[in-house]
Amino acid sequence: MALVLAIDPQNKHGRALSRLKRELARHEVVIAGSSDEALDVIDQSVPDLVIFPLFLSPGDEEALTSRLRALSGTDQVETLTV
Repeated sequence: MALVLAIDPQNKHGRALSRLKRELARHEVVIAGSSDEALDVIDQSVPDLVIFPLFLSPGDEEALTSRLRALSGTDQVETLTV
């Protein structure tokens, strides 16, 4: 089962992310409402896919990608900006 981490800090994509959760029922989809929540998820389990919002602050995106790069086993993590 793949872990999909979706970051939605402004809660603008609730409907689309809910549909994504239904369509990916075989996988675990975690929706983080902030970069801090996303970092907590990353610290607990390495996601297979991270969905970044287009307007995430550069500092937050850098913190998340740096944390992913620092963890072992993350060389296969896919990212998607929407």
